[in-house]
Amino acid sequence: AQLLQRSDKPIQEIARRLGYADPSRFTIHFRRRFGQPPREFRACFTRIMN
Repeated sequence: AQLLQRSDKPIQEIARRLGYADPSRFTIHFRRRFGQPPREFRACFTRIMN
C-alpha cells in the first residue's frame, strides 16, 4: 500500500517489484487485504492528500 501512496509508478510495475508475474493476481490479493483494488486505493489516497 505504501508504494501506491508514495509513488506514481504504474501499478503493473509495483506488482512486478513485489514479485507478482501477473498484475491481476496482485490486484486480487490487494483487494482481499484492503477491500478495494489498487487503482481505487491510490485514487482515494490522492483525493485525501489534495
